[in-house]
Amino acid sequence: ENRLLPERRYCLYLRVQPGSISAHIGYVSNGNIITITELDRFSQVKSPQDKLYDWLRALLRASCEKLA
Repeated sequence: ENRLLPERRYCLYLRVQPGSISAHIGYVSNGNIITITELDRFSQVKSPQDKLYDWLRALLRASCEKLA
């Protein structure tokens, strides 16, 4: 939650599909996650910590900029 924008609760989530994983930013509305954007899709990752850092940075930016 962002105290400056209390009307929106942003989240970072992963969608696992056969052969790939994708990262998404969404917000919670009435108990459902509404997707705002897909950050990345990959099938092989050499440095998972770097990917996670990039995703968390994008989530923070989304909560500050009020993407949707």
